[in-house]
Amino acid sequence: MGYNSFYPWAKCDILHEFSIFTTSDQVKNFRHVQALSRYGIETHIVVIPCSYDELVCKNCQNEKPLCFFYETLFTKLGVRFPLSLFERGILNMMNVAPTQLHPNSWAFVHAFQILCIHFVIDPTSDMFFYFFEFRPSKRISWASLKGASGRGLLSLFQSSYKSFKGKFLKITRDFPDSDLLEGFPLYWSSHPKSQTSRALDTLEVMKLIAAKCSTNWVSYLKRPFF
Repeated sequence: MGYNSFYPWAKCDILHEFSIFTTSDQVKNFRHVQALSRYGIETHIVVIPCSYDELVCKNCQNEKPLCFFYETLFTKLGVRFPLSLFERGILNMMNVAPTQLHPNSWAFVHAFQILCIHFVIDPTSDMFFYFFEFRPSKRISWASLKGASGRGLLSLFQSSYKSFKGKFLKITRDFPDSDLLEGFPLYWSSHPKSQTSRALDTLEVMKLIAAKCSTNWVSYLKRPFF
């Protein structure tokens, strides 16, 4: 029985991508040079070698909690465990697993979070979806974000990720009570949720700013950022 029988909703391209991390030595070498923990506690994060024919969209609900992550999220973008509340919120609103969101779109999420931290603002999913939107594609496996019309904030990479697909890690947790893999979809969804761009006056943070400031900050924020 082929993979198509188990994942009839998956596009053909995703059914032919397998991980290079299939041995304990490969995993050990990666962990030796790459930190995964946000707080420096690496022992709570367990990386298991993938099977030679294991799919990144595999549903592992009958096993102990685990999730797949692309190597590039750690090495290039600096994603760490546990995921932030903001990162979890984005995945939840889109109803996608971490590897289901294309690395280019992960870069939007990570850069937006850094930008908010720089300006001492707590990033929220609704705030993010003022600047971005998501419409599931029937042709492409990975979920991709795009900038909302007229609200350009971050631009795409000059060159798209092209060699990330076969480099994913299988991650689980060391302690049963750990929240390492909680608060976001662990496995690929056949029904990602479309997210349209939010109206500015619906954002709670903007209402608070307008209420507390004599200056009309809402009008100010409607101007182009760059």
